[in-house]
Amino acid sequence: MDTAPGPTSPRHRLVLAGLVLGSCGLLVVWALRTQNPSLLPLELSIAAIGIPLAWTDVRQHRLPNRSMLLLYGLVAVTLVAAWAMGERHLLPAVIGAGLWSVVVGGLWLAGGGQGMGAGDVKLALVLGVGVGAVGVGAAVVALGLAFALGGLAALLALASGRRGAIPFGPALVAGWFLGLLIGEPSWAALVGR
Repeated sequence: MDTAPGPTSPRHRLVLAGLVLGSCGLLVVWALRTQNPSLLPLELSIAAIGIPLAWTDVRQHRLPNRSMLLLYGLVAVTLVAAWAMGERHLLPAVIGAGLWSVVVGGLWLAGGGQGMGAGDVKLALVLGVGVGAVGVGAAVVALGLAFALGGLAALLALASGRRGAIPFGPALVAGWFLGLLIGEPSWAALVGR
C-alpha cells in the first residue's frame, strides 16, 4: 500500500509553492541579466503552470488537459501582448515550438504511444515556444538537456530496480528552464560564435 502523502498534502503544496516561487525569482533575475524583460510574462506563465504540471506527472503519471489548456491560453495571450507592444520574438518562438514538437511528437509516434505520452507532446509545444522566443540556439540546447535529464532519470530508476514508466514531463520542464538560463551562450560556444 502506498503510504506516501497525496499530491495535495500540505507538505507537497509547500514544496511545490517553493519550486514555483524560486523558479519565478530566478526568471526575474534572468530577465534583468539578459535584458529580456519583454519575455518575462511568457516565461513566468510557463513556470507558474509548467512546474505544477511536471509535479503532477511525477505523482500521477499524467499531464491533465485542463491545466494544459490554461497554459496554452496564457502563453497565447502573453505572445500576442508582446507582439502588440512591438516585440518580435514570434518567429524564433514558432521555430522552437516546431523543433520541440517534431522531435518529441516523432518519438511518440515512433514508439506507438509507448513510453512517452501525448501530454508530453502537448507540453513540448508550449515549452518550445518559451525557450524558442529566446533564440533557436537556446531551443536546441534546451531540448538536448531535456533528453539528457530524461535519460539520466531512466538510468537512475533502472539502477534502483524501479520498473514502469518514467514521467518525461519533469525532464522537459527542467530542460526548458536550463535552456533559458544557459541556452544561447552554450549554443554560441558550440557553434563557435
